[in-house]
Amino acid sequence: MPVVIVVSCLVILVGGVVAFADQPPEFPSHPPMRSLPVAAPRPLADGPVYFVDATNGSDSNPGTQPAPLQSIQHGISVLKPGDTLCLRGGTYYERLSVTLTGETDRPITIRAYPNELVVIDGGYREFFEQPVESWEPVDSGVSGEFRSSRKYPGLAAEPDSRRPVFGSGAFSSTVKVLGNFGDSMVPLHGYAMAVDLRSDNLYWNIGDKLNEDQGIYCGPGIWYDEQTQRIHFRAAHTDLDYFDANYQGETDPRHLPLVIGGPRVVLDVEGAAHLRFQDLVFRGSRGRTISVINGQDIELENVTAYGGCPAMWLESSRHVRISRSAFRGVSAPWSTRSSEKYRGISTYLFISSFHPPLNQHIEIDHCEFTDCHDGVIVGTIDHGRFHHNLVENFNDDGLYLTIFGKPGKEVHIFQNLIRRCGIYFSFAGDGENQQDTRAFIYRNVIDMRPSVQNSPPTAAGRPPNLVYGQLLGDHGSPIWKPINFYHNTVIVPRPVWRDHYGAGMGRAVARTHRRVFNNIFCFIEGMPGFNFNFVPDTGDTIVDGNLFWSYNPGPAPPVDVIQAALNSANAKRYGWFEQSKQTYPPGWMAHDQFADPQFVKITADWRQGDNYLLNADSPAVDTGIAIPADWPDPLRASDHGKPDVGAFPLGGSLFQVGPRERLVSDH
Repeated sequence: MPVVIVVSCLVILVGGVVAFADQPPEFPSHPPMRSLPVAAPRPLADGPVYFVDATNGSDSNPGTQPAPLQSIQHGISVLKPGDTLCLRGGTYYERLSVTLTGETDRPITIRAYPNELVVIDGGYREFFEQPVESWEPVDSGVSGEFRSSRKYPGLAAEPDSRRPVFGSGAFSSTVKVLGNFGDSMVPLHGYAMAVDLRSDNLYWNIGDKLNEDQGIYCGPGIWYDEQTQRIHFRAAHTDLDYFDANYQGETDPRHLPLVIGGPRVVLDVEGAAHLRFQDLVFRGSRGRTISVINGQDIELENVTAYGGCPAMWLESSRHVRISRSAFRGVSAPWSTRSSEKYRGISTYLFISSFHPPLNQHIEIDHCEFTDCHDGVIVGTIDHGRFHHNLVENFNDDGLYLTIFGKPGKEVHIFQNLIRRCGIYFSFAGDGENQQDTRAFIYRNVIDMRPSVQNSPPTAAGRPPNLVYGQLLGDHGSPIWKPINFYHNTVIVPRPVWRDHYGAGMGRAVARTHRRVFNNIFCFIEGMPGFNFNFVPDTGDTIVDGNLFWSYNPGPAPPVDVIQAALNSANAKRYGWFEQSKQTYPPGWMAHDQFADPQFVKITADWRQGDNYLLNADSPAVDTGIAIPADWPDPLRASDHGKPDVGAFPLGGSLFQVGPRERLVSDH
C-alpha cells in the first residue's frame, strides 16, 4: 500500500518563478537540512505544448492536455524546435536520455506544469511507495538491520564506462548504492562495509582508519551485499551531542518512504542544443544525477538535484546557464569527513569536467551548493561566471580552482556567500599549463567562523574533532592557479596556520601569481598574522590596501600593528618588504591598516546574522588602492571617491544569494 505523506507548505514567490517550502514541524525520519522544493507558478509560454501525466496519461495519446502522454522519454521523442514538454505533477520513475536540438530562437523546453511539483527519480519506486513489502528483518543481522525483499543485480554491475562514478576515498568503488529519507531528503550514509553498518561503536577508535575488521557506525545508511544482491538498511539512533544533530527518528524502513538510487544517470543530456529545463527535481542515482556532455545553449532554471556522485557533471559544453537551482550532496547532519572518506564514499557535488575540450562560457548564478564532502569544480571552465551563490557545508574542499587535466583560462567568482568548508579554495593535480589563466575572486563574503565535522571523538567524553577551514589549500603541492583576490570581506574565527598573511593569502607556492587588494580580514579571536611563507621561485605576488581587525585580540597589540609586521622576524628573515619594491614601488602592505571596519553588525556567533555594510565613519571608506580598470567589478560605479575596502562600498546594499534570494547576512 503506498505511503502518502501530506505536508503543508508555505509557498514563497521570488521573481515570479521560484518557490520553496518552509520546513514542516514533524517528520518520521529527521527534519530536512534544507528547504524542500515545492511547485513553481511559472506560466506556460506561447508555442506548441505536449503534456505528460504519469498517473492519467498513455503513450498512445496525442499528448494534448485532455489526452496526455504517460512517459517523459516518449514525450521527448516527439519534440521539435520551439516545442514545450509540460509535465503534470507527480513522481516519474524514469531515467531520461536527451539528444534534442532546438534552434537559437526556438529552443525546446522541458518543464513542470504551473503550480505542480514534478520529481524525476532514477531509483527504485517500491522503496518509496511500498516500503512494507520492500523490506524484511535480517535474522542473522544485528538489532534494527533490514534487507530488501528482492535482489537487485543491476547494482553489482559497474556504471556505464562513459559515465563513471567520480568519487574519492579508499572504499568508494565498494559503495554500490546511495539514498535519502524520502520524507526529508536527508542523505543516508553509503556504507562500504557491513562491519560498519552493524557496529554499535560511534567513536573513531578503530586504530587504522582503513581497518576492515573493526567497525564504526556512521549513522542511518544502506549497504549493498554483492554476494546476495540485497540492499541492507539500518537506522539506529546516534548520541553524539556535539554534532549538529543526532538521528532519533523511525528505525523501521517499513514505516518510512526511502529514495534508493539506481546505478544510472537520471538526466543524461548529450549532443543537445538550445534546450531548457525548468522547475524540476531530479534524484535517485548512485552515480551522476544530471550529466550534460557536448551541449550548447543549455539552461537549467529552478532545478533541484540530489546527489548522486556527483549531483551534476558538465563536460565539453558551451554557453550553459544554471540559475536559481539547488544542488544537495550526500552529507547528513551526523556525517564527518572521516566517515565519508575512509568508511564510505567521498563525493564531489558539482563537476565541470577537465576532459578536453573544456566547458566554455558557463554562467552559474543564484544557486545553492550544499552538504557534501567536496563542493564545486569551477577552475576548469574557460570564461566562467560563478556569482550570487551559496556555497556551504563541505567537510573537505569548497571550490576547486585547479584539478586534474587542463586548467580553464578564466573564471570569475563574485558576490557569493561561502562558508563552512574544510578548504575554501582548493588546488589539485599538477597545476601545469597555468599560463594565461586567471581566477578573479571579488566582492564575496567568506565566513570561516563555522567549523566542519572532521571525525567523531575517539571516546565518550573526549572533545570532538572539529576543523576551522583554510582559505587556501592544495593536494600534492601543485602549481596554484593565478589569483586576483580583491574587495572581499573575510571573517576569520582565530589565527590561521603559521600566521600567514591574509588568513592564508600569504602562503606562497612555486610559480605563484597573486594580487590581494582592498579586502577586509576580520578576526574574531586573536590577532591576524602577517607572515609570508616563501619557497624557491615564489613568483609574482603583490598585497596592499587590505584592512585587518580583531574583535578580541587578547593581550594588548602593538600601537602600530602594520609597522610591527614590517619589522617582524619574518620580514627581516626574508627581506620581503624591500624586495617587494622592485616590482611594486610602494612596497607590500604600504596602504594596509589595522582598524575596526565598523560594520553595521557583527557577532562572534555566525548564526546570529550579521550586516557587513560600513558605517559612514568606517576607516574602510576611501582607503583602498586603485584596482586595474580591466579587472571586473560590478560595484565600481557606485564606489565614490577612492575605493572603499571590503565587499560593500559605503551606501551600498547587501547582495542576495541562492534561489530564494536570501540576504548574504542571513544565517
